[in-house]
Amino acid sequence: MILITPAQFRDMPWKNGLGTTTEIYRADGPDGEMNWRVSIAGVASDGLFSTFPGCDRHIMTIEGAGILLDGGPSGILSAAPAFTPVGFSGDWHISARLLAGPVRDFNLIVNRDYGRGELAHVHLTEPGTLAPAGNWLLLYVLSGQLLFAGRTAPEGHALLTGHPESATLKPIGGPARIALCRVWATAAQ
Repeated sequence: MILITPAQFRDMPWKNGLGTTTEIYRADGPDGEMNWRVSIAGVASDGLFSTFPGCDRHIMTIEGAGILLDGGPSGILSAAPAFTPVGFSGDWHISARLLAGPVRDFNLIVNRDYGRGELAHVHLTEPGTLAPAGNWLLLYVLSGQLLFAGRTAPEGHALLTGHPESATLKPIGGPARIALCRVWATAAQ
């Protein structure tokens, strides 16, 4: 179990140069190619999303009213209301439209050659058991504090574990809101 603190995050420009993202965690393969990454981006205006060919993307609005994603022939996807995850192909050319002002969104991107991923929102008011799933599990504390597998993570911190086993998630001192990322590596990995 690894605690990832904000001091370890990296701010970096979007691939298309139209904004910045805060990278919380990135796993690369031996060749330096991204296997998967988790980040938070601020979106201040309507515009184009960066493409990530060969990857699958999952986003969820964590601040603001939400965002509509126009995938052209692939249709319209909604990351609204807040804490509603949506997935799409990184190959798609996405045009984003804000519903009511700027948003911050939470992102999971997984290279298809590596595996697949899942993003979920968990609002904990009491302890709950997390069933084993995936090769990797990253929990990001959106609000409150979380106790997981003997480690405490305050708001704005993440916990990462490989090959997760069943464990209890416990909010500390009140409810906790969590972005939960699961990543499965393909059999060839």
